[in-house]
Amino acid sequence: MRLTELLRCSVTVIAISALPGTVIAKSANVPQYHIVQNRSVLAAGESVELKLEPTAPAGVQVNWSVMSGAMGIGLIPSGIYRAPFSVPAGTPPAVISCSLSGPGVKTSVMTEVELRPGSVPGSDDCLGPGQSYSTVTGDIIDSVPFEDGPALIQEATPIVPRAASARSVGGTVFVHALVCRSGRVLAAHVLARRFEPTDNHPGHEKQFDEAALTAARAYVFKPAMTGGQAVASWIEIPIIFEP
Repeated sequence: MRLTELLRCSVTVIAISALPGTVIAKSANVPQYHIVQNRSVLAAGESVELKLEPTAPAGVQVNWSVMSGAMGIGLIPSGIYRAPFSVPAGTPPAVISCSLSGPGVKTSVMTEVELRPGSVPGSDDCLGPGQSYSTVTGDIIDSVPFEDGPALIQEATPIVPRAASARSVGGTVFVHALVCRSGRVLAAHVLARRFEPTDNHPGHEKQFDEAALTAARAYVFKPAMTGGQAVASWIEIPIIFEP
């Protein structure tokens, strides 16, 4: 299915006994939900934010996942899809599902994201023995848990956004980073943020996020180890901005 830049997938209300992969609803009064995205094609390691319209009402649980065969892998943070670090030629589009469940509603909608062949620079020399990249999302697959986690060797000082500095805004941005067997960071994304004062200053969120990611990518670690061999691992890095 070829998608436009702002793809809208409509919901068809059918019986509960519908086949897997179709839309399921309990009530004919369920709104016609659809997924909106600003990108329909991603290169390796890129991401796209997905939004549900209309917004689900209070009391309705919304779960996002990318399909791997007949199973779904949850998206964290919710509604953000990240392409695999390595995309071979001929890789099929990623299928993203959004399911809703609550009083009087049981519905799901799906969309696709085309994956452009290629790989993230540095990904060829990132993984350790027994590790591989997920073929459907930006993650790694471990066959053996690591024995010792990564240890920080060198950190980078984040640059406080100028506008935020003038207003004495500080806080912490929590970054999820993939540390390669070399100790270098291959990829990073924001998990959460906490600002002081606690009004969150939404006008500065993007600037704080970009500064935190730039700093996190410059960190150097002693890599995780298993069986005496270096392996890649995920780690959470709190990037602190002093007001």
